[in-house]
Amino acid sequence: MTQKQTRANDRERHRMHNLNSALDALRSILPVLPEETKLTKIETLRFAHNYIWALTETLRMADQQEHTAGCDASGPGNVVSALWTSATAAPGTDDEFDLKSCQMTSHEGFPHHSNGNI
Repeated sequence: MTQKQTRANDRERHRMHNLNSALDALRSILPVLPEETKLTKIETLRFAHNYIWALTETLRMADQQEHTAGCDASGPGNVVSALWTSATAAPGTDDEFDLKSCQMTSHEGFPHHSNGNI
C-alpha cells in the first residue's frame, strides 16, 4: 500500500469516526421507542427530520390556536410513536405523522412540505 493510499484511508477512517460520533450525539437527544433499540444511520436521520418537522408543526398549530379534538399533539405518545414508525419504515416508503388527523400518511419518495425541503 502506498503512502498516498494510507493517508487517504486515515482520512476516511477519521471522517467516518466523526460521522458516527455526530450520529451518536443525535441519537442521544431523540426520543426513541423502544429505548433498547439503536437506530441505524438512515433511521436516525429520517427520525430527526420527522421529529423536527413534527415539532415545527406543533408550534405552528399552537401559534394558530388550531387544536384538533382527540389528538394530543403536546404529549409524546402519538407523535413519537408515529415518528418511530416512519423512521423504521421499509426502504422506498416514507410514512409521516399528520398532526391534524392524528394518523400516519404514506407518500412515495420523500415528503414535500410547504417550505420545499425534504
